[in-house]
Amino acid sequence: DQKLVLIDFGAVKEIQTQIQENQTQLQTIMIGTKGYMPNEQAAGTPRFNSDIYAVGVLAIQALTGRSPDRINVDPHSGEFDWQDTVNVSQDLKSVLTKMTRYSFRDRYQSAQEVLSDLTLLLEQHQLQDGLEYHQGSMSVAPRLLDHLSFKQEIEADDADQMEDETIP
Repeated sequence: DQKLVLIDFGAVKEIQTQIQENQTQLQTIMIGTKGYMPNEQAAGTPRFNSDIYAVGVLAIQALTGRSPDRINVDPHSGEFDWQDTVNVSQDLKSVLTKMTRYSFRDRYQSAQEVLSDLTLLLEQHQLQDGLEYHQGSMSVAPRLLDHLSFKQEIEADDADQMEDETIP
């Protein structure tokens, strides 16, 4: 049916591996695909915003037609260098760039933040006369909104459960 389907997000699981001297140790099992996985997840310390990176990479791939291993990376910053390869609005480029920042600290911290910016972006562009969208930019944003809405629901459900947990 030619529809994009996202699977295995949130597949990183914490498991109890050892009990020594009445202390429980937690170990993170890394599950992911190179290129779609941010550096902190590859290092075994995923964050709540690690999936935001992966969704951003998928959107960039949809726009550029290039898999992550074929997208140039700035050797100094570690950031993807893709913005000049597509013809979409600067606003959408900014959102996707922030979603895929090398450092998790510089990325969106929640799906709600991304949703807010994408919703604002869509509202602003829908108000413009002539809708100056190039093919591709409008097809990606609604899919991102759908996935991030689902991710936000999961975050809300899991937030209470994980509130006191930390990732070693």
